[in-house]
Amino acid sequence: MATAELPEPVGIKPLEIDSHSIYLRWAILSSHGLNTEQLKSLVFEFKTTDGKLRAECNENNNLHEYKARLYGLSSDTKYRFQLRSKLETKSGDVIYSKWSNRIEIETGPDELVIISNEKELDIASLKHRLKNYINENRKLKLQIEQLQSRLDDKSTPKGHWTWDVKKIVAWIIRIQDGLLKEYKKSLLKNIKSEGITGKDLCLINESNLKDWGITNFKHRKVLMHYIQQLTENDEKPLYGYNPQLAKMLTTSGLENEEEKEECAEVPPDTQQQQEEKDDDDDDAADDDETPD
Repeated sequence: MATAELPEPVGIKPLEIDSHSIYLRWAILSSHGLNTEQLKSLVFEFKTTDGKLRAECNENNNLHEYKARLYGLSSDTKYRFQLRSKLETKSGDVIYSKWSNRIEIETGPDELVIISNEKELDIASLKHRLKNYINENRKLKLQIEQLQSRLDDKSTPKGHWTWDVKKIVAWIIRIQDGLLKEYKKSLLKNIKSEGITGKDLCLINESNLKDWGITNFKHRKVLMHYIQQLTENDEKPLYGYNPQLAKMLTTSGLENEEEKEECAEVPPDTQQQQEEKDDDDDDAADDDETPD
Protein backbone atom coordinates (compact mmCIF):
# COMPACT_ATOMS: atom_id res chain seq x y z
CA MET A 1 0.00 0.00 0.00
CA ALA A 2 1.51 3.30 -1.08
CA THR A 3 0.57 6.86 -0.22
CA ALA A 4 1.22 9.14 -3.16
CA GLU A 5 0.34 12.63 -4.35
CA LEU A 6 -3.31 11.93 -5.07
CA PRO A 7 -5.88 14.69 -4.57
CA GLU A 8 -6.87 14.85 -0.92
CA PRO A 9 -10.60 15.37 -0.23
CA VAL A 10 -11.30 18.74 1.39
CA GLY A 11 -14.29 20.81 2.40
CA ILE A 12 -16.30 17.85 3.65
CA LYS A 13 -19.70 19.11 4.66
CA PRO A 14 -22.93 17.35 5.68
CA LEU A 15 -25.87 18.57 3.59
CA GLU A 16 -28.49 16.48 5.32
CA ILE A 17 -28.55 14.28 8.43
CA ASP A 18 -31.33 11.99 9.58
CA SER A 19 -31.53 9.13 12.05
CA HIS A 20 -29.86 6.49 9.85
CA SER A 21 -27.98 8.32 7.07
CA ILE A 22 -25.97 11.39 6.18
CA TYR A 23 -25.66 13.23 2.87
CA LEU A 24 -22.14 14.58 2.33
CA ARG A 25 -20.41 16.90 -0.10
CA TRP A 26 -16.65 17.27 -0.62
CA ALA A 27 -14.22 18.53 -3.22
CA ILE A 28 -10.66 18.26 -4.53
CA LEU A 29 -8.72 21.45 -5.10
CA SER A 30 -6.18 20.16 -7.61
CA SER A 31 -5.94 17.29 -10.08
CA HIS A 32 -2.28 16.66 -9.05
CA GLY A 33 -1.37 15.93 -12.66
CA LEU A 34 -4.08 13.30 -13.18
CA ASN A 35 -5.80 13.24 -16.56
CA THR A 36 -9.57 13.15 -17.03
CA GLU A 37 -9.69 9.36 -17.29
CA GLN A 38 -7.75 8.95 -14.04
CA LEU A 39 -9.94 11.49 -12.25
CA LYS A 40 -13.03 9.54 -13.32
CA SER A 41 -11.40 6.36 -11.99
CA LEU A 42 -10.80 7.80 -8.53
CA VAL A 43 -12.41 5.83 -5.72
CA PHE A 44 -13.29 7.54 -2.43
CA GLU A 45 -12.91 5.51 0.73
CA PHE A 46 -14.81 6.38 3.93
CA LYS A 47 -14.04 5.13 7.43
CA THR A 48 -14.96 5.90 11.00
CA THR A 49 -11.96 6.75 13.15
CA ASP A 50 -12.58 3.66 15.30
CA GLY A 51 -12.30 1.52 12.14
CA LYS A 52 -15.67 -0.19 12.65
CA LEU A 53 -17.31 1.20 9.51
CA ARG A 54 -15.71 1.35 6.03
CA ALA A 55 -17.20 1.93 2.60
CA GLU A 56 -16.24 3.39 -0.77
CA CYS A 57 -17.79 4.92 -3.86
CA ASN A 58 -16.60 5.70 -7.39
CA GLU A 59 -19.45 7.40 -9.23
CA ASN A 60 -17.66 10.53 -10.42
CA ASN A 61 -19.97 12.62 -12.59
CA ASN A 62 -18.37 15.86 -11.48
CA LEU A 63 -14.58 15.85 -11.46
CA HIS A 64 -14.11 18.45 -8.72
CA GLU A 65 -17.17 18.32 -6.44
CA TYR A 66 -18.63 15.08 -5.13
CA LYS A 67 -21.71 14.01 -3.20
CA ALA A 68 -22.74 10.76 -1.53
CA ARG A 69 -25.21 9.49 1.03
CA LEU A 70 -24.00 7.10 3.72
CA TYR A 71 -26.62 4.62 4.95
CA GLY A 72 -26.60 2.04 7.73
CA LEU A 73 -25.92 4.36 10.65
CA SER A 74 -27.40 4.03 14.11
CA SER A 75 -29.76 6.68 15.39
CA ASP A 76 -28.78 9.25 18.02
CA THR A 77 -25.07 8.39 17.66
CA LYS A 78 -21.92 10.46 17.22
CA TYR A 79 -19.63 9.47 14.33
CA ARG A 80 -16.18 10.70 13.36
CA PHE A 81 -15.48 10.16 9.65
CA GLN A 82 -12.41 10.49 7.44
CA LEU A 83 -12.17 10.28 3.68
CA ARG A 84 -9.39 9.63 1.17
CA SER A 85 -9.02 8.98 -2.55
CA LYS A 86 -7.39 5.94 -4.13
CA LEU A 87 -6.48 4.88 -7.66
CA GLU A 88 -5.41 1.60 -9.24
CA THR A 89 -2.60 2.16 -11.75
CA LYS A 90 -2.13 0.31 -15.03
CA SER A 91 0.58 -1.82 -13.42
CA GLY A 92 -1.91 -3.06 -10.81
CA ASP A 93 -0.56 -0.98 -7.91
CA VAL A 94 -3.03 0.88 -5.69
CA ILE A 95 -2.06 4.36 -4.53
CA TYR A 96 -3.80 6.53 -1.94
CA SER A 97 -4.08 10.13 -0.87
CA LYS A 98 -3.68 11.20 2.74
CA TRP A 99 -6.72 10.83 4.96
CA SER A 100 -8.81 14.00 5.17
CA ASN A 101 -9.35 16.01 8.31
CA ARG A 102 -11.81 14.37 10.68
CA ILE A 103 -15.46 15.39 10.47
CA GLU A 104 -17.80 14.82 13.42
CA ILE A 105 -21.48 14.06 12.83
CA GLU A 106 -24.36 13.12 15.14
CA THR A 107 -27.39 11.31 13.77
CA GLY A 108 -30.88 12.23 14.88
CA PRO A 109 -33.18 10.17 17.11
CA ASP A 110 -35.77 7.75 15.83
CA GLU A 111 -39.18 9.34 15.58
CA LEU A 112 -42.60 7.76 15.94
CA VAL A 113 -44.82 9.23 13.22
CA ILE A 114 -48.52 8.45 12.75
CA ILE A 115 -50.25 9.19 9.45
CA SER A 116 -54.00 8.81 9.10
CA ASN A 117 -54.87 11.02 6.13
CA GLU A 118 -55.50 8.85 3.06
CA LYS A 119 -53.58 11.11 0.70
CA GLU A 120 -50.63 11.35 3.10
CA LEU A 121 -50.71 7.56 3.53
CA ASP A 122 -50.42 7.12 -0.24
CA ILE A 123 -47.53 9.61 -0.42
CA ALA A 124 -45.74 7.94 2.52
CA SER A 125 -46.24 4.53 0.91
CA LEU A 126 -44.78 5.78 -2.37
CA LYS A 127 -41.80 7.34 -0.57
CA HIS A 128 -41.17 4.07 1.29
CA ARG A 129 -41.32 2.05 -1.93
CA LEU A 130 -39.06 4.54 -3.68
CA LYS A 131 -36.53 4.27 -0.87
CA ASN A 132 -36.60 0.47 -1.13
CA TYR A 133 -36.16 0.66 -4.92
CA ILE A 134 -33.18 3.00 -4.51
CA ASN A 135 -31.52 0.65 -2.02
CA GLU A 136 -32.24 -2.37 -4.23
CA ASN A 137 -30.83 -0.52 -7.22
CA ARG A 138 -27.62 0.19 -5.31
CA LYS A 139 -27.28 -3.49 -4.38
CA LEU A 140 -27.83 -4.57 -8.00
CA LYS A 141 -25.27 -2.05 -9.26
CA LEU A 142 -22.75 -3.38 -6.75
CA GLN A 143 -23.44 -6.97 -7.86
CA ILE A 144 -23.00 -5.94 -11.51
CA GLU A 145 -19.67 -4.28 -10.68
CA GLN A 146 -18.49 -7.39 -8.83
CA LEU A 147 -19.51 -9.67 -11.72
CA GLN A 148 -17.83 -7.36 -14.23
CA SER A 149 -14.70 -7.40 -12.11
CA ARG A 150 -14.67 -11.22 -12.17
CA LEU A 151 -15.13 -11.23 -15.94
CA ASP A 152 -12.29 -8.75 -16.32
CA ASP A 153 -10.07 -10.94 -14.13
CA LYS A 154 -10.68 -13.92 -16.42
CA SER A 155 -10.49 -12.12 -19.77
CA THR A 156 -7.53 -9.78 -19.18
CA PRO A 157 -4.07 -10.42 -17.76
CA LYS A 158 -3.71 -9.54 -14.09
CA GLY A 159 -1.64 -6.48 -13.29
CA HIS A 160 1.05 -8.40 -11.43
CA TRP A 161 1.59 -10.77 -14.37
CA THR A 162 3.49 -7.99 -16.13
CA TRP A 163 5.82 -7.36 -13.20
CA ASP A 164 9.56 -7.72 -13.68
CA VAL A 165 12.09 -8.20 -10.88
CA LYS A 166 12.13 -4.51 -9.90
CA LYS A 167 8.34 -4.28 -9.64
CA ILE A 168 8.14 -7.51 -7.63
CA VAL A 169 10.72 -6.22 -5.15
CA ALA A 170 9.09 -2.78 -5.02
CA TRP A 171 5.81 -4.45 -4.07
CA ILE A 172 7.45 -6.66 -1.44
CA ILE A 173 9.25 -3.84 0.36
CA ARG A 174 6.01 -1.82 0.62
CA ILE A 175 4.26 -4.60 2.55
CA GLN A 176 3.26 -3.52 6.07
CA ASP A 177 4.92 -0.12 5.72
CA GLY A 178 8.35 -1.46 4.78
CA LEU A 179 8.61 -4.50 7.04
CA LEU A 180 10.81 -6.30 4.47
CA LYS A 181 12.99 -3.37 3.32
CA GLU A 182 16.13 -4.92 4.81
CA TYR A 183 15.98 -7.70 2.20
CA LYS A 184 15.87 -5.42 -0.86
CA LYS A 185 19.41 -6.14 -2.12
CA SER A 186 19.20 -9.90 -1.66
CA LEU A 187 15.72 -9.98 -3.24
CA LEU A 188 16.89 -8.09 -6.33
CA LYS A 189 19.90 -10.37 -6.71
CA ASN A 190 18.23 -13.73 -6.07
CA ILE A 191 14.91 -13.16 -7.86
CA LYS A 192 16.82 -11.92 -10.91
CA SER A 193 19.15 -14.94 -10.87
CA GLU A 194 16.13 -17.27 -10.85
CA GLY A 195 14.38 -15.41 -13.68
CA ILE A 196 11.15 -14.94 -11.68
CA THR A 197 8.37 -12.77 -13.14
CA GLY A 198 5.03 -11.72 -11.70
CA LYS A 199 3.34 -14.63 -13.46
CA ASP A 200 5.50 -17.09 -11.49
CA LEU A 201 4.52 -15.77 -8.04
CA CYS A 202 1.68 -18.30 -7.72
CA LEU A 203 4.34 -21.08 -7.68
CA ILE A 204 6.40 -19.59 -4.85
CA ASN A 205 6.63 -21.36 -1.48
CA GLU A 206 8.41 -20.62 1.81
CA SER A 207 11.49 -22.55 0.73
CA ASN A 208 11.87 -20.17 -2.22
CA LEU A 209 11.59 -17.20 0.13
CA LYS A 210 14.44 -18.59 2.22
CA ASP A 211 16.53 -18.96 -0.95
CA TRP A 212 15.78 -15.33 -1.74
CA GLY A 213 17.48 -14.34 1.52
CA ILE A 214 14.50 -13.84 3.85
CA THR A 215 16.01 -15.43 6.93
CA ASN A 216 13.40 -14.44 9.52
CA PHE A 217 10.66 -17.09 9.95
CA LYS A 218 7.90 -14.58 10.74
CA HIS A 219 8.86 -12.40 7.78
CA ARG A 220 8.54 -15.41 5.46
CA LYS A 221 5.08 -16.12 6.88
CA VAL A 222 3.99 -12.52 6.31
CA LEU A 223 5.25 -12.40 2.72
CA MET A 224 3.77 -15.82 1.93
CA HIS A 225 0.38 -14.59 3.15
CA TYR A 226 0.50 -11.54 0.87
CA ILE A 227 1.68 -13.58 -2.14
CA GLN A 228 -1.18 -16.03 -1.65
CA GLN A 229 -3.67 -13.17 -1.49
CA LEU A 230 -2.22 -11.58 -4.62
CA THR A 231 -2.27 -14.82 -6.63
CA GLU A 232 -5.36 -16.57 -5.21
CA ASN A 233 -7.15 -16.47 -8.60
CA ASP A 234 -4.09 -17.16 -10.76
CA GLU A 235 -3.82 -20.20 -13.01
CA LYS A 236 -0.48 -21.92 -12.59
CA PRO A 237 1.81 -21.74 -15.68
CA LEU A 238 2.08 -24.95 -17.71
CA TYR A 239 5.74 -25.73 -17.14
CA GLY A 240 5.32 -28.26 -14.40
CA TYR A 241 7.24 -31.43 -13.63
CA ASN A 242 5.92 -34.87 -14.68
CA PRO A 243 7.32 -37.35 -12.13
CA GLN A 244 6.14 -40.50 -14.01
CA LEU A 245 7.74 -39.44 -17.27
CA ALA A 246 10.93 -38.47 -15.47
CA LYS A 247 11.08 -41.87 -13.75
CA MET A 248 10.55 -43.75 -17.03
CA LEU A 249 13.28 -41.77 -18.75
CA THR A 250 15.68 -42.26 -15.84
CA THR A 251 15.00 -46.01 -15.57
CA SER A 252 15.35 -46.50 -19.32
CA GLY A 253 18.61 -44.58 -19.30
CA LEU A 254 20.00 -46.70 -16.44
CA GLU A 255 19.12 -49.96 -18.24
CA ASN A 256 20.87 -48.83 -21.41
CA GLU A 257 23.94 -47.76 -19.42
CA GLU A 258 24.08 -51.15 -17.66
CA GLU A 259 23.96 -53.00 -21.02
CA LYS A 260 26.76 -50.81 -22.37
CA GLU A 261 28.89 -51.43 -19.26
CA GLU A 262 28.42 -55.21 -19.51
CA CYS A 263 29.47 -55.22 -23.18
CA ALA A 264 32.43 -52.98 -22.42
CA GLU A 265 33.67 -55.26 -19.62
CA VAL A 266 34.06 -58.36 -21.92
CA PRO A 267 36.66 -58.02 -24.77
CA PRO A 268 35.64 -59.64 -28.14
CA ASP A 269 38.33 -62.40 -27.97
CA THR A 270 37.43 -63.33 -24.42
CA GLN A 271 33.76 -63.41 -25.37
CA GLN A 272 34.44 -65.86 -28.29
CA GLN A 273 36.59 -68.10 -26.04
CA GLN A 274 33.83 -68.15 -23.46
CA GLU A 275 31.29 -69.24 -26.12
CA GLU A 276 33.63 -72.09 -27.31
CA LYS A 277 34.14 -73.22 -23.71
CA ASP A 278 30.36 -73.27 -23.18
CA ASP A 279 29.99 -75.45 -26.31
CA ASP A 280 32.67 -77.92 -25.04
CA ASP A 281 30.93 -78.14 -21.68
CA ASP A 282 27.65 -78.93 -23.43
CA ASP A 283 29.32 -81.74 -25.51
CA ALA A 284 30.89 -83.23 -22.38
CA ALA A 285 27.56 -83.24 -20.65
CA ASP A 286 25.98 -85.07 -23.62
CA ASP A 287 28.73 -87.77 -23.52
CA ASP A 288 28.16 -88.34 -19.82
CA GLU A 289 24.46 -88.84 -20.42
CA THR A 290 25.04 -91.52 -23.22
CA PRO A 291 24.39 -95.06 -21.77
CA ASP A 292 27.13 -97.77 -22.05
